[in-house]
Order: sequence, then structure tokens, then C-alpha cells
Amino acid sequence: MLMPPQRDSGVFAYIGQRILRGELPYRDIWDHKPPLVYYINALGLWLKPTIAGVIYLQVLFTTAAAFFIFLTLKKLGSPSAGLLAAGFFLINILYLNDYGNETEQWALPFQTLALYLSIRQPRRQLLTHVAIGICAGIAFFLRQNLIGYWITYALVPGILWLRGDRTSSVIMQSFGGLMAGFGAVTAIVTAYIGSKGIWSEFYDAVFTYNFAYISVSFSDKVKTALNGWASVQLSTVPGFAYLLILWSVFTKKYGSLPLTGLLIVLIGLPVEIGLSALSGRIAGHYYLPWLPVSALAIGLAWMWMETRWQDKLTARLRWGIVGVLTMAATIKPYLYLREALHNVDEYHERFRHREQMAEAILQYTAPEEYFLEWGIPDGMNFLTDRKAPTRFIYQWALDTPGYTSPALVDLFVDEVMRNPPVIIMDSSLSEHLPPLDPGKRYAFYQNHPERIPMLPQNIVRFYQFLGDNYQQVGGNRIGFYMRKDRAATLPRQ
Repeated sequence: MLMPPQRDSGVFAYIGQRILRGELPYRDIWDHKPPLVYYINALGLWLKPTIAGVIYLQVLFTTAAAFFIFLTLKKLGSPSAGLLAAGFFLINILYLNDYGNETEQWALPFQTLALYLSIRQPRRQLLTHVAIGICAGIAFFLRQNLIGYWITYALVPGILWLRGDRTSSVIMQSFGGLMAGFGAVTAIVTAYIGSKGIWSEFYDAVFTYNFAYISVSFSDKVKTALNGWASVQLSTVPGFAYLLILWSVFTKKYGSLPLTGLLIVLIGLPVEIGLSALSGRIAGHYYLPWLPVSALAIGLAWMWMETRWQDKLTARLRWGIVGVLTMAATIKPYLYLREALHNVDEYHERFRHREQMAEAILQYTAPEEYFLEWGIPDGMNFLTDRKAPTRFIYQWALDTPGYTSPALVDLFVDEVMRNPPVIIMDSSLSEHLPPLDPGKRYAFYQNHPERIPMLPQNIVRFYQFLGDNYQQVGGNRIGFYMRKDRAATLPRQ
């Protein structure tokens, strides 16, 4: 959370920065997330024009999410369950949140607020359903697959209706309120997008690209889910809690615990797992949406033990189980922290290297001049406050099967040639885009021949433009290419 912005965080911060300069996402800067994350970043940068403004908002959002979890369990009658659940939630936030400033993190307070509003709410409180729908709309326009809780919220009343615990009118009221709230947010966002004249660019990036992005094999999706199973500690505390709740519901031995909450856990966790696995890729922040329902599972399991294990022996057993499982749940975060502390010198070196790159960019470019990153976004456009010469501040769109095209590559090359950057930085340190250095590019394709057809062949226009107009001027780990007219003014080594 406190790291300098890079990868997704750097892209979001840069787009927020450009929004404050009057530019628009999708038209002026390409990315494939729905728009709210960019405007949250713009808000943070408006409050304080450094990444600290965004960090302050992250702390506020995370604190609010943990507080709503505590309030939910307290509302059900157990402050101790609330503290236990909120503690689990916060530990895993620190462990899973990667570099911070992720769409999943921004959605957490809306997930947990919706959870708080829906647990033991008055059955005919229409405004509550509308508020829950508004939270759903906000989550959807942060990232489309973050609506797992609301899918669950829509399914649970149907199950209760089949049991005879809900009437049709109550079902229609809750579903109608949910859709009204969701529709209100959708109407506001789409009206704004339409008023700016960027509807086609918005739809292309947010829907067309993302459908191509999730077109991966089923086995990749399974790997993503299994990795999350381990990462969120589902083999320990929440795993035990989930099994206990499953057993209590099927044996009808849940006592005074709210059936609505139990069903939210039983249905919600598989829904969240399925949605987070859609991309078939692995990143810690993908699993953040699992935390609210997992925290609820822990709280309800604790309440079940509180109500049933009340004599001295079983009370000790309850605390013993919680102690053992809590220790088990902290193993991975502890190992993660220990490794981070062990590698602190490496992290310092990495960030010092980034600082040196940023200083070089600032030294050799004027504020109105352009700077381009090729490959993985490293946050340099934001850190240096230098504008990219093209909407494609990173170029994954250019080699995504099912989305890219020669026309898209031509658009990228034409924009770069029209606004030639002073410096191009090669940060293609992955199996995604090939390096700019011809020799390294040849070796890349030798090692990854499956990627040869992914980048349209007219990308050679960019390579030719680079070779004709730029020369490599350094970069230990990452190559720097400077425009030849500017490189000629550098002092001789």
C-alpha cells in the first residue's frame, strides 16, 4: 500500500493525473478498467498532488471496510466475533494488496457496507435495497467481476422463498430496489461517458478488450482459483468456518444464527472464487473480494461456538481451536513479512534504481516533452509527470489475441511518430512484449515462439522508427533510448 506506484497503480495514478489536466480516459489514455478507479485517483491527487493523496484514500477506504465488518457482526450480537473477523480481514489486506491502489481494494468498503445493510435488515425497507444496489453499481464500474456479493444477494432471497421464508412481494421489492440502485449508477456513468463523446472508446476498452482478456483455458482459471485458495488462508480459519457453517445448515443446527448470513457465506464464497478466476492469471489483489465473505464466515462460526460451547471445557476448546487456527492463518503473512524484511536491501536497490531512472527522465526532458514506456507499465509517466506520446501508455492491447489488429498497431505508431518522445524506456521484462533491442528480441522469440503471431507484423514500423531516430544511451536493467538529436548534446563519457 505504501510502495511507489507501479504496474496497475502507476497507470491509474497517471490517468488520474491527466484527468486533472482536462484529458479523458479511453480517448486520450487507453486502459481497460471501468472509469471509477481513475476518478478516485484523480480525487486523491486533487486532495494532495502526490501519491500520498491516493494513499490517504486507500487507508480511509480500508478502515471503513474493516469497520463495516465489525458493525455487521456486532449487529448480530457478537462484538468479539466482529473484532476477530475484522482482524482477519486487515491481516490479509496487507498480505494480498500487492502495490496498493487496486480496483479490488477500492470496492471493499462498498462490499462490506452492502453486507452490513443486508444482514437482518427490515424486510420491507425499500431504500435499503436501493442503497445496496448503488453499492453494486459502484463496484461494477470499478471492475466488472467485483459484483459477486450482489449476485449472492440476489440469489439468497430466492432460496428463502423456496423454503417459504419469503413472500413473492418481498422478493420483488428487494430485487427491484437492487436493480433501481444499480441502474441509477449505470445511468449516471453512461450519461457522463456519452456527454464526453467517448462511448465507443469506452465500450471497446472496457468490454471488447476484457472479453478477449478472459479468453483463456479452463485449466488456467482453475490454477487461479487454487492459488487464491492458498493465498486467502482458506485451508485454515475461513476454511474451518466455511465447513462448520455448511454442516450447521445441512443439519439445521445453526440455532439463532441468521439463515440469511449463513447462505451468503455458502453461496458467496464459490461465486467470488469463480469471478476472480475469470482472467486465468494470478495476482494477490484478485483475491481481495473473497475477504468480506470469508470474514463473515469467521464471525458466524465464532458465534456458533459461543452459543453452543458455553461450559468450561468446551469454552476452552473453542479458544484453543481459534488460537491454533489463528496461528496457522498468520503463517503466510508472517513468512511474507519475514522475506520482505530479509530482502529489504534488494527492495531499496530496486527503488533506488527507479529513482535514478526518474531523475534521468526529469533531467533530459522538459515538462512539455514526451516520454514513452515500452512493455510493463512502471509508473514512470506519473512519477516524472511526463506525458506519453500515445494513448497506449503500455502496449498490452497490441498483442492481445482476439482484440489487437494491424489498425490498432498503426494507430499506436502514428501517434508516436506524430509526438516523438525524447526518451523511450524498454521495460518489457516479462513474457508479454518483446524487447526493443534486436538481439534480445530475437532471443525472446526463440524462447517464446508462441508469441510470434500475437503482435501484428506492422509493428516493424515502430522498430524502424526507433532504429532511425533513437540510440541506446544506457540502462543497466532497463534500456533507455534517446532521440538522436538530443543524444548528440550529451557530454561524452
